[in-house]
Amino acid sequence: IALQDFNEKLAHYCDRLKLNKPKAAISRVEMSESGVDRLEIMIKNSTIATLSSGEFNRLKLAIMCIEADSSANCGILILDEIDANLSGSESEGVAECLSLLSKNYQIFAISHQSQMPSFANNHYLITKSASGSAVKLLDKNGRINEIARMISGANITDEALNFAKEKLAHLK
Repeated sequence: IALQDFNEKLAHYCDRLKLNKPKAAISRVEMSESGVDRLEIMIKNSTIATLSSGEFNRLKLAIMCIEADSSANCGILILDEIDANLSGSESEGVAECLSLLSKNYQIFAISHQSQMPSFANNHYLITKSASGSAVKLLDKNGRINEIARMISGANITDEALNFAKEKLAHLK
């Protein structure tokens, strides 16, 4: 991908992921095991080294989306709380991008926020007990109840149930 095209696509995905405007630049460096070209990506005034972990993870997702745009069957992603410490809109942006990536990747994502499972094709509930762990595929009603529980805790509120139903309205 030409640098200009890369910058345009990167800006598009960073916007979806609620990241500040990115800028990628290539410079020549002394020959090393990495070659003579160096790609530097800045998010506003931050280099990769100074990004927060949430910003860094979202930037990685943006780059993966660019890669998936031009290739097929990229592999398997296992993500443990990639939406941790993000705002609701940032978490929703991550969930949307993972939904796009799911066309090229098999994705297993662990999340304690409600946005991720509302975009997922399947939602599994994992429980632990003294005898071991159990994994259960949730149907639509199970998904609604679990998302409502994620939002409001053990005492599920009508507001949480209504929110979950709204988020999952696209399911049959």
